[in-house]
Amino acid sequence: RSPSRGLGDVYKRQGGSACARSAAADADADAEASGAAAAAHIVSALGTLSKGFTHASAAGMRPVFASTLEAALQTAGVFPRSAELRSRVLMLLHRMVECLGEGVLPYLQSATPQLLHGAQPAEMHEVVTLINQVVAKFKDACAPLLTALTPTVSRRAAPRRAAPRLSLIHMTLPTKRIV
Repeated sequence: RSPSRGLGDVYKRQGGSACARSAAADADADAEASGAAAAAHIVSALGTLSKGFTHASAAGMRPVFASTLEAALQTAGVFPRSAELRSRVLMLLHRMVECLGEGVLPYLQSATPQLLHGAQPAEMHEVVTLINQVVAKFKDACAPLLTALTPTVSRRAAPRRAAPRLSLIHMTLPTKRIV
């Protein structure tokens, strides 16, 4: 067997293996996307269903709504790259502010960083709108939540610092070293 033929065989084996890995990764990505889309559809249906309830009429349903919200937040953790699912979970959180009342506050502390992860500016705006709704509705009761969330939101919303710029003094210094 010649050395070049042996290297060609190795190359073919590695290439085929890489091709199979790529196909498997594509299949996994497709499965993840379809799973996230199905989850978003379910969360959206639950949010729409909750529109039939107010805080007063949801009294007997609060445990069901709380467990639904927990499941939706866990699902969003399974599919963290799905903007559609994050959007539907946000809609459900808006509804749970009405249905659960102050009972939604503990969920918001864990949900907010999850919703901000990978969020585009429009999604960040929606998260801030949710926080605004909570502040308007619960006022002093949400102070501990705001204290906990402020660093997270600030860190995510703050623009990245640009590289330091040279000052006028640095630009006028001689470039050659005098001995």
